[in-house]
Amino acid sequence: MGIFIIRAILVAIIFTYFYEYPKAQTVILTLMSVGIILYDVTKRPFLSIPNMIELISYELIILMANVAATIMAFNPDDIDMNDKCSDVIIVSFFMFSVAAILFMIIAFVIGLRDAIKTAKMKKGKVSLMEIIAIPFQVGGMDFG
Repeated sequence: MGIFIIRAILVAIIFTYFYEYPKAQTVILTLMSVGIILYDVTKRPFLSIPNMIELISYELIILMANVAATIMAFNPDDIDMNDKCSDVIIVSFFMFSVAAILFMIIAFVIGLRDAIKTAKMKKGKVSLMEIIAIPFQVGGMDFG
């Protein structure tokens, strides 16, 4: 979990200290995205596979935007390429939002399924409101 906090701090530092150097910013951020993906695949810091899939999906979307930004930083005069890269960045942010909603729905459905299983084991001694509340009570991101 510490690596993800360090990453968030590093992004802020990169934006702050490399403000006048967009090429350095984009290269460092792209390398960080690749590093996080490699870390997630090799170290598997999550206890559950769905959370790992969610994180890797987010990182791939961020990587897509970072690569497009890097291309733009190294080709500032190519208007056609910059337009295409801008479209990739816009689509990647849209995909990020859609993925967040999709993963939230999946987590709710899985939590609801588990709550119903729990209620069946208790032979109906659980109210409907308790069953509905259980998916919202699942906290954290299953860090191992």
